[in-house]
Amino acid sequence: VFHLATLPLAGVVGETIDELRPQADAKGLMVYVAIDGDLFVVADRERMRQVVSNLFTNAVKFTPPGGAVRVTCRERDGMARLDVRDTGAAIAVPTANP
Repeated sequence: VFHLATLPLAGVVGETIDELRPQADAKGLMVYVAIDGDLFVVADRERMRQVVSNLFTNAVKFTPPGGAVRVTCRERDGMARLDVRDTGAAIAVPTANP
């Protein structure tokens, strides 16, 4: 069951990253967070935290020591956009054979 509510994205993302930051610190990773404070989304708070947690945890897991993880939340084309980027190896995307 989802409990949808209008949530401040900065609060949900910021709290989640703060809780998970020790994982990055343990690997010597730099964590950069840039969140527009006036973004709101309609979402289930716990599911949103789960999404952020999964993305951040995977970024930390696959980034070598000394690397960096960047989390940004911005408005784009009238929508809130959450990006989690890291300096780890990219995931290979298979290409279609013509």
